[in-house]
Amino acid sequence: MFPYSLFPYSLLPYILILRPGICLGILILVVLSTYIASPQEFLWVPALLGGIGVALAAGAGTVVNDTFDWRRDKINNPRRMIPDRLLMPEDARIYYIALTAISLLLLWFVNMTAFLVGVACWASLFFYSWKLREINGLLSNSVVAMNVGLALSFGAFITGHYTLVMGFLF
Repeated sequence: MFPYSLFPYSLLPYILILRPGICLGILILVVLSTYIASPQEFLWVPALLGGIGVALAAGAGTVVNDTFDWRRDKINNPRRMIPDRLLMPEDARIYYIALTAISLLLLWFVNMTAFLVGVACWASLFFYSWKLREINGLLSNSVVAMNVGLALSFGAFITGHYTLVMGFLF
């Protein structure tokens, strides 16, 4: 259970729109995949920077999706932050840009491969939220599946041991 009472009410919508459970799960997943990719050379700092970067990217993905989808959510999910008017769409867009910038900056500090994979994931999530989910169910679900697979194997991009990525591809 998320400790809501720890945060001021004005910050709560910014936290909840990220789906904090998903972000925490992704952070743990990336750190573990970094350890699995190279247990002998495991370094906490790149693993945590990469994990936080990917978790913030996933959170940014939920924000941009909610930003594009808020009119539908008004009918289907009226308790989400934007339809419930706890967060304005304009504020969500600015928040999305900030999350994306911080995420990519953290991945830049990890290494160039992690940064480039992060840019590719960012672009695919943005395109998914903007147009793709409306066009084709199979293609849009493939984009989501690809991003989940990349989160599972992101430790390989952090460590440079790409056999983990090959294992998830086959």
